[in-house]
Amino acid sequence: MKFEHWVQVNDPNQPHSIWLNRQQVWLGLVTRAWKPEEFSDAVVDAEVREVSREENITVLQRRLNYGAFEIRDTTSLVDEHHTETWVWADERFERSTLIVSIEEPDAGDVWLKFQYDTEERQTTTQTTPPMELSIISQEQWGEYRKQAYRMNDMDTVQHIRRLCITQGFLHAAVMPTQGKLN
Repeated sequence: MKFEHWVQVNDPNQPHSIWLNRQQVWLGLVTRAWKPEEFSDAVVDAEVREVSREENITVLQRRLNYGAFEIRDTTSLVDEHHTETWVWADERFERSTLIVSIEEPDAGDVWLKFQYDTEERQTTTQTTPPMELSIISQEQWGEYRKQAYRMNDMDTVQHIRRLCITQGFLHAAVMPTQGKLN
């Protein structure tokens, strides 16, 4: 399954919300890669097992514990541009990739583009609904997954914004009514 969607970071229809600049959003994505348990209640704990860096790319080998199961992945951080996460296939899950890119078509108009690519296996139980949801079709199951991705990705942006507000995270943010963005 391939799925792409965009989340607007700074909404001109919300003039009283704190606007985030590209660097603040980037640092939020870096925090998400290093501390995924802070961005998802489902992650019980996470461990960065190995780190490497070459030029502008940092690569993390991670283990994410979801309680009933673990996922191992590789996450690449391409400085101030995008993150790319590859989830390793195993007997329970298919291989999948998530690319999160920072897009800024105009100064201050920051968006995140999320691109999901999930390998479909004929024999996996993960590409079909869990037993309790077996009455829904494959198409309905795919739509359920897409909606879950959308909700999670919107939560990511809100979490980055909350870190800026509550913890002074990522330095001071600038209101759009001040006439400029840092």
